[in-house]
Amino acid sequence: MILKLPAQINAPRFRKDNSCSLSFDTRELSAEELMYILGVRQAEGWLLFSTEGQNLTVEAIPPIKATLDLKSHSERLRDVIFVLYKQSVQDQKFVGDFESFYKTRMEQVIDIIKGKLHD
Repeated sequence: MILKLPAQINAPRFRKDNSCSLSFDTRELSAEELMYILGVRQAEGWLLFSTEGQNLTVEAIPPIKATLDLKSHSERLRDVIFVLYKQSVQDQKFVGDFESFYKTRMEQVIDIIKGKLHD
């Protein structure tokens, strides 16, 4: 199913990574439209918007899968550990390369999680 609704764009929120968060206001929705929206919550897809009232068709949707190219949790964790590494070096709390710092911190995280496991 393709959801087509008349909508108004609210003020965009721009993020540090140059992405943009958009929200829309719609007219009153039918039960079927609400169920569809609930069913695709957290999904990625294509957004087509026109103020001209043009007849947007399925052909206007690119034939590739929509993806926001978000970082995985492991990539995000590595990036955060890298920032911690830079701060630790700057504050002279750590001397060494990132790989050794990363391995040490990951072992600490693993030990913390293992400590929460039931025997």
